Amino acid sequence: MLADVMRVLPKRAQGITRRTVRESQRWRLLEAITEAVARRGYAEASVADVIEIAGVSRKTFYEHFRDKEDCFLKAYEVLSDRLVVAMKSAIEPKMSVATRRRAQLTTCTIRSSPEPSWSTCSAPAHAPCEPANE
Repeated sequence: MLADVMRVLPKRAQGITRRTVRESQRWRLLEAITEAVARRGYAEASVADVIEIAGVSRKTFYEHFRDKEDCFLKAYEVLSDRLVVAMKSAIEPKMSVATRRRAQLTTCTIRSSPEPSWSTCSAPAHAPCEPANE
Protein backbone atom coordinates (compact mmCIF):
# COMPACT_ATOMS: atom_id res chain seq x y z
CA MET A 1 0.00 0.00 0.00
CA LEU A 2 1.42 3.35 -1.01
CA ALA A 3 -0.85 5.50 1.16
CA ASP A 4 -3.28 5.25 4.00
CA VAL A 5 -6.39 6.43 2.17
CA MET A 6 -10.00 5.39 1.98
CA ARG A 7 -10.05 2.24 -0.18
CA VAL A 8 -13.78 1.94 -0.74
CA LEU A 9 -15.78 5.10 -1.07
CA PRO A 10 -19.46 5.04 -0.12
CA LYS A 11 -22.01 5.26 -2.95
CA ARG A 12 -23.16 8.60 -1.61
CA ALA A 13 -20.19 10.59 -0.48
CA GLN A 14 -22.02 12.43 2.28
CA GLY A 15 -19.56 13.87 4.75
CA ILE A 16 -16.58 13.10 2.50
CA THR A 17 -14.78 16.03 0.92
CA ARG A 18 -14.00 16.13 -2.79
CA ARG A 19 -10.34 16.29 -1.83
CA THR A 20 -10.63 13.00 0.10
CA VAL A 21 -12.29 11.35 -2.90
CA ARG A 22 -9.65 12.61 -5.36
CA GLU A 23 -6.80 11.63 -3.04
CA SER A 24 -8.24 8.14 -2.66
CA GLN A 25 -8.63 7.79 -6.41
CA ARG A 26 -5.11 9.01 -7.17
CA TRP A 27 -3.40 6.71 -4.67
CA ARG A 28 -5.48 3.73 -5.78
CA LEU A 29 -4.47 4.44 -9.37
CA LEU A 30 -0.79 4.67 -8.41
CA GLU A 31 -1.04 1.36 -6.57
CA ALA A 32 -2.97 -0.17 -9.47
CA ILE A 33 -0.31 0.72 -12.05
CA THR A 34 2.33 -1.05 -9.97
CA GLU A 35 0.11 -4.12 -9.71
CA ALA A 36 -0.78 -4.11 -13.42
CA VAL A 37 2.88 -3.81 -14.41
CA ALA A 38 3.86 -6.56 -11.97
CA ARG A 39 1.25 -8.89 -13.45
CA ARG A 40 1.63 -8.15 -17.16
CA GLY A 41 4.79 -6.10 -17.68
CA TYR A 42 4.79 -2.46 -18.68
CA ALA A 43 4.22 -3.04 -22.41
CA GLU A 44 1.21 -5.32 -21.87
CA ALA A 45 -0.37 -3.43 -18.96
CA SER A 46 -3.16 -1.15 -20.10
CA VAL A 47 -5.19 1.72 -18.75
CA ALA A 48 -8.12 -0.73 -18.69
CA ASP A 49 -6.12 -2.99 -16.35
CA VAL A 50 -5.28 -0.05 -14.10
CA ILE A 51 -8.83 1.27 -13.79
CA GLU A 52 -10.21 -2.20 -13.15
CA ILE A 53 -7.73 -2.79 -10.32
CA ALA A 54 -8.26 0.72 -8.88
CA GLY A 55 -12.03 0.56 -9.19
CA VAL A 56 -12.38 3.90 -10.97
CA SER A 57 -13.68 5.03 -14.34
CA ARG A 58 -11.58 5.79 -17.41
CA LYS A 59 -12.69 9.44 -17.07
CA THR A 60 -11.31 9.51 -13.51
CA PHE A 61 -8.01 8.05 -14.71
CA TYR A 62 -7.60 10.84 -17.26
CA GLU A 63 -8.56 13.49 -14.69
CA HIS A 64 -5.43 12.45 -12.78
CA PHE A 65 -2.95 11.39 -15.49
CA ARG A 66 -2.24 12.14 -19.15
CA ASP A 67 -1.67 8.50 -20.04
CA LYS A 68 -0.30 5.18 -18.75
CA GLU A 69 3.27 6.45 -18.85
CA ASP A 70 2.43 9.51 -16.76
CA CYS A 71 0.75 7.31 -14.13
CA PHE A 72 3.66 4.86 -14.12
CA LEU A 73 6.27 7.60 -13.79
CA LYS A 74 4.39 9.19 -10.86
CA ALA A 75 4.25 5.82 -9.08
CA TYR A 76 7.92 5.24 -9.83
CA GLU A 77 8.75 8.67 -8.40
CA VAL A 78 6.86 7.95 -5.16
CA LEU A 79 8.53 4.56 -4.75
CA SER A 80 11.98 5.88 -5.63
CA ASP A 81 11.68 8.80 -3.21
CA ARG A 82 10.64 6.47 -0.40
CA LEU A 83 13.48 4.10 -1.14
CA VAL A 84 16.06 6.90 -1.13
CA VAL A 85 14.78 8.16 2.24
CA ALA A 86 14.88 4.63 3.68
CA MET A 87 18.40 4.00 2.36
CA LYS A 88 19.67 7.32 3.73
CA SER A 89 18.18 6.61 7.14
CA ALA A 90 19.81 3.16 7.22
CA ILE A 91 23.30 4.58 7.51
CA GLU A 92 25.24 6.40 10.17
CA PRO A 93 28.20 8.73 9.59
CA LYS A 94 30.66 6.53 11.50
CA MET A 95 29.96 3.42 9.41
CA SER A 96 32.62 2.20 7.00
CA VAL A 97 31.81 2.42 3.29
CA ALA A 98 31.28 -1.34 3.11
CA THR A 99 28.97 -1.33 6.13
CA ARG A 100 26.98 1.61 4.70
CA ARG A 101 26.52 -0.16 1.36
CA ARG A 102 25.50 -3.40 3.07
CA ALA A 103 22.96 -1.50 5.20
CA GLN A 104 21.60 0.28 2.14
CA LEU A 105 21.31 -2.92 0.10
CA THR A 106 19.59 -4.67 2.99
CA THR A 107 17.16 -1.76 3.29
CA CYS A 108 16.53 -1.83 -0.45
CA THR A 109 15.80 -5.56 -0.37
CA ILE A 110 13.57 -5.36 2.69
CA ARG A 111 11.61 -2.39 1.31
CA SER A 112 10.91 -4.29 -1.91
CA SER A 113 9.94 -7.56 -0.25
CA PRO A 114 6.53 -6.78 1.31
CA GLU A 115 5.11 -5.61 -1.99
CA PRO A 116 6.44 -7.59 -4.98
CA SER A 117 4.95 -5.14 -7.48
CA TRP A 118 7.26 -2.42 -6.12
CA SER A 119 10.38 -4.30 -7.12
CA THR A 120 8.94 -5.04 -10.56
CA CYS A 121 8.34 -1.34 -11.15
CA SER A 122 11.61 -0.19 -9.67
CA ALA A 123 13.91 -2.67 -11.40
CA PRO A 124 13.45 -2.46 -15.18
CA ALA A 125 14.59 -5.52 -17.09
CA HIS A 126 17.18 -3.47 -18.95
CA ALA A 127 18.80 -2.02 -15.81
CA PRO A 128 22.52 -2.77 -15.59
CA CYS A 129 23.56 -5.23 -12.90
CA GLU A 130 27.10 -3.97 -12.58
CA PRO A 131 28.28 -0.58 -11.31
CA ALA A 132 29.17 1.91 -14.00
CA ASN A 133 32.86 2.63 -14.47
CA GLU A 134 33.52 6.15 -13.30
